[in-house]
Amino acid sequence: MNPFELVKPEQAAKELNTSADTIRSAMEQNTLPFPLGFYVSHDNRSAFFIYRGLLEQFLSLIHISEPT
Repeated sequence: MNPFELVKPEQAAKELNTSADTIRSAMEQNTLPFPLGFYVSHDNRSAFFIYRGLLEQFLSLIHISEPT
């Protein structure tokens, strides 16, 4: 596992058993209980990214393991 791999909200949502919109909204509002990722905006395009290592750390705290 590369802890610096960038994960999109869609993948994080699958692993957290929620929707990508929920992840994006929480990141926009800075209401996540952990520092998961960052927002990038450039030339009318924007994206959210989450570091794999931080996502894995959070998943281990809430005891959700990745599907195999």
